[in-house]
Amino acid sequence: MGSMKYVLNRIAFWLSSIFMATVVLWIATSCTELIEIEVDDAAVRLVIEGEITNDEARHAVQITRSANYFSNQPATRVTGAVVSISDGDQTFILTEDEPGVYLTEPDVYGVPGKTYDLIVLTDGIEYTASSTMKQVMPIDSIQLRPSARDEGNYEVLLFAQEPETPGDFYMWRSYRNDTLLTDSISKVIFLGDDLVNGRYLNGLIVQQVEAFPGDEITLEMMAVPEDYFLFVLTLMIESRWRGGPFDAAPANVQGNISNGALGFFV
Repeated sequence: MGSMKYVLNRIAFWLSSIFMATVVLWIATSCTELIEIEVDDAAVRLVIEGEITNDEARHAVQITRSANYFSNQPATRVTGAVVSISDGDQTFILTEDEPGVYLTEPDVYGVPGKTYDLIVLTDGIEYTASSTMKQVMPIDSIQLRPSARDEGNYEVLLFAQEPETPGDFYMWRSYRNDTLLTDSISKVIFLGDDLVNGRYLNGLIVQQVEAFPGDEITLEMMAVPEDYFLFVLTLMIESRWRGGPFDAAPANVQGNISNGALGFFV
């Protein structure tokens, strides 16, 4: 009796193993099934990106055309456009420095408090945008502190008095030996003054950089309008901060350019 029971148990185990192997094989096979999704072509849209600051420099406006979602080609640059920036008193005409990139003269600078209008004429259609330059708070000093998590990296600490007026928004870029480190929007740090309004920023971490002995680190701070802050926030949500199973389908981020163009002028 005992041995018979043992044999039955072995047979049951053998049958169970066959069943499990079949299930695993079915799962493995189903995971490799090819699923083709048809995606409609999207209408081509003009994309305009530009800024003007209170630094005396050649300010740039870049004009390209959008592409389909799965396109792996560089954005098509728009040449031959007529581009200008005006503050109501004077107008700056931009010249095309390279295909799709339009620059002001090197002695152009903006004045905080003034509103600047961008006008782009291409293919017989006029596109416009408007932005008011904000006053940025002065920096007392910056310091570098070794990062506790990333060896060779340093945290950039900001010391400055944040104004008592609410509704201020800032962004920070960093340079190493005059080379821009924050060369994409995902590397730029943005912050609203909700939690720091009117306070002294006593070592606020605003960037993290890789640096070596002898390097010179430069911090650039900008005050930006609320609509641009929200534009960048939404852009990051639609691009970098994605990947969850319940994410909605990505969509174009609406900027401040007229006539259905994408992008932003600030």
